[in-house]
Amino acid sequence: MGISILITASALLQFLITVAFYFYMRRQKRIPALPSDRQEAAWILMSVRGCDPSLKSCIEGLLSQKFRQFQICVVVDHIDDPAMRVMQEVRSSCDSDGRLSVRVLQNPLPTCTLKCSALAEGMEFILESDPSAQYVAMIDADLGTNENLLADLIGALESDPQIGVVSGNQWFEPEVDAGFGTIARSMWYAGALFFSILFQNPWAGAFAMRTKTVRQAGLIDVWRNSAVDDGPVKGLMEQHKLSCRSIPQLVMINRESCTLGFVCRWMTRILTWSKIHEPTFWVTALQMTFSSALIIGIFGILAWSIVFGDWYTATVSSIAIVVSGILSVLAWTTIRRAVLETSSAAKMFRSVAPILFVKALFAVAVAQGVYSIACVGAMLSRRVQWRGVHYRVVNRGVELEEYVPFSAVETGGENRDLSI
Repeated sequence: MGISILITASALLQFLITVAFYFYMRRQKRIPALPSDRQEAAWILMSVRGCDPSLKSCIEGLLSQKFRQFQICVVVDHIDDPAMRVMQEVRSSCDSDGRLSVRVLQNPLPTCTLKCSALAEGMEFILESDPSAQYVAMIDADLGTNENLLADLIGALESDPQIGVVSGNQWFEPEVDAGFGTIARSMWYAGALFFSILFQNPWAGAFAMRTKTVRQAGLIDVWRNSAVDDGPVKGLMEQHKLSCRSIPQLVMINRESCTLGFVCRWMTRILTWSKIHEPTFWVTALQMTFSSALIIGIFGILAWSIVFGDWYTATVSSIAIVVSGILSVLAWTTIRRAVLETSSAAKMFRSVAPILFVKALFAVAVAQGVYSIACVGAMLSRRVQWRGVHYRVVNRGVELEEYVPFSAVETGGENRDLSI
């Protein structure tokens, strides 16, 4: 009886917190885009390894920005990387103004991930080649862009001189016919999004800074010893008495599908980066342990009561499982509603279809199971594979074991594992 009450109360508390989050999101004022008379000396920086399915549309969208004066620097992992062909196609068809600079990674450092090596080289190129540059936005290749993304990011940055970094975030929106992997990823990331916006944590997919802040904070040197580009940014800003701002209107919508195996690998990597860069990772581990213990406990009691014919306990346990499941799904749909009502990228809001709601009920335990496996994997992780290369986890950083060009990698299923 006790564990039934506990798991129900826990789910109810989770739901009430997400309702509060919904109203918090609704109260956020929309920040106007940077006025056209101030739209100058901005750069977009991107690192590319492998060819994301959305790479071409992403670059085309960035070249179509409604921003008066901007340049794009893309650092490609290797001259033979499959992304180079896409870069050449886009430059010949869409870059009549010569805004796009494509560079090849020259020095894959052993002290950081290839993404951080590429961003460090790209940022160094921007600062040296264009002393007049005032702003730089880091954009990921798998991002669905809109024509006002750069103006919105820099407008938010200029809304307060104490802001050092502004960023968007992402929401994984499953289709009606989505499998458990896609739904489980969306349900888990709903919690991650909640804490990212609540604690104003920057998101690597789309974030912007002033170039003077990049110089003052020594960001390039920090990246050269980092696992990810966004992980150390908040602590770095705090050292310089600057804040990070996560903008609800810049939450991007991701509708890609994925398998449970992909989600487990992806989540393990995300949590490993969190372990390296975020002191709060162990709070995440404790929360995972508590919630997993509740789920294992309630299903264990249900199985025990059925085996021994204790139908009263079986009934109470079943009711607790169903009620807590419904409350968990309602918490997920509440965060979804908050995102889709505040994000500029959400063109149309639709209620969750009944069949998707039912799938999500079954996906609650699946998502928790994948989360538990990934969290334990991150805690024990000593080696991470990302886009075809391996990194050793060493103290508060990583070491590149051996550089291998993406085109030379036997990708297999890894070719699908392209998202951050």
